[in-house]
Amino acid sequence: MAIINSYDIAQELLAKRANINSGRKVGYFALHLMGNERNLSFIQPGATHQFMRKMLRMGIGPTRIATHNHLIETSVSSLMLTLRDVKDYPASALMNTMGSIVIPLTYGEEMWKTSGQEFLEWNAESMRYINLAFSKFWLVDVFHFLRFIPSWFPGAEFKRIGKRHRYLNNLIQTQPYERTLELYRAGKLGHCLAADLFDEFGPSLEVRDTLAVLYA
Repeated sequence: MAIINSYDIAQELLAKRANINSGRKVGYFALHLMGNERNLSFIQPGATHQFMRKMLRMGIGPTRIATHNHLIETSVSSLMLTLRDVKDYPASALMNTMGSIVIPLTYGEEMWKTSGQEFLEWNAESMRYINLAFSKFWLVDVFHFLRFIPSWFPGAEFKRIGKRHRYLNNLIQTQPYERTLELYRAGKLGHCLAADLFDEFGPSLEVRDTLAVLYA
């Protein structure tokens, strides 16, 4: 581990020279078999990575996040009241609160009201598989040809996990985006990051993937 105790040096090495100093070691299983090739958290620094970061800064950077203060404050206040009565591990309450902030912020209030819980369920299941992918050693990360063995074969758990996560990843990327785009074109979307990005850049795969990684 290296600790950079200087903001200027960190900016120079990790932002301006990200291509040579900020490479990400992601296993073959997590990146390719689970369908994360277009996930901002996994892709290597480069033009696409920089463009997606630019969109996030434009929508929720230091100069813009204040436009969502009411949403954040309302959800956090509700969380405080909920935690008062929680007797065990508060993971469910925390996830619901994060969803009530991030999904309306990303896709608008209407999406949270009509599909919020469904999105949370997809995300929770996806995160379980991601955590599993990074917490275990997978032989396919070393011997990539193992991706060709059938999913019923002994030891091929990675095939079943990869298939399920790829399906979830597709849902997370496409379903909210398509529903939000319909609302935007109908003039019913309201204030949210998706509306800002559609106004600025128009519909695109980069916009879709940027929105998905924020709420996921």
